[in-house]
Amino acid sequence: MGFFRALTWVKLATELLPPRVLPAAQRLAVALGAGRTMRHHAETAKRLVDRRMAAPDGARPDGHPDYMSYIARGGAKNTGDTALTREEMYANAQVLLTAGSETVATVLCGAVYQLLAHPGALARLAREVRAAFASDADIGFASVSEPGRLEYLQAVLSESMRLWPPIATPMVRQVPRGGCEVAGYRVPEGALIGVANYATTRSERNFRHAERFVPERWLGAPEYADDDWDAFQVSCPHSGCTLLCSFSAPLACKSSKSACLWNCVLHRCILHQ
Repeated sequence: MGFFRALTWVKLATELLPPRVLPAAQRLAVALGAGRTMRHHAETAKRLVDRRMAAPDGARPDGHPDYMSYIARGGAKNTGDTALTREEMYANAQVLLTAGSETVATVLCGAVYQLLAHPGALARLAREVRAAFASDADIGFASVSEPGRLEYLQAVLSESMRLWPPIATPMVRQVPRGGCEVAGYRVPEGALIGVANYATTRSERNFRHAERFVPERWLGAPEYADDDWDAFQVSCPHSGCTLLCSFSAPLACKSSKSACLWNCVLHRCILHQ
């Protein structure tokens, strides 16, 4: 059983099964290999952190800064109230390996698939990217961050994330003591609730032609003016700086901007060739 499959089963068991049967479910998961893959993931993160911290100042061999550069800078000497302990670094690395790589790869795969299935969109995007950069050296995070630049690329990524959410399963929260009301329904305390992104963003109640790949909806096309943008967490949906989160606010993913930046850079590098 692979790590992400094991993680999915553990998540489902925790959310759906009553507490009294969880111990039995956990034993079954271990028997199926979930425990082994989870341990392997933790050991891999630990090994990578130790290798990085063994380098001078915790820097990459090429000197290029990344997430780990800032983690290493704060935790190398482990002094002061804000420094990370080595155990905290291990824990952060496990999260970054999962949420910081798998989600970007999911969006990239979904976008490339949609572009290959829609040659017109691919041709338009390729023209936009190639007209914007003279060479590969011009492509980087600074150019990605410029508001209003390469609007069609932003629209393609937004539409790809709408059709193929990086996190398709709900990010559940437990109803507090006393219960609450959600969408007109009374929900008892202790219940687990969440928003199913895949179902929400593919519903005709929220998006016209919900099953179609239409990047133009993010560029203000009149035909899609009545789309319910609140159905999916967005920022500036028609300005060319759209950044979709992994799930709805106020539980919005804090890494969405960096994930979008990574996808923009990767797409530009691919299409510029």
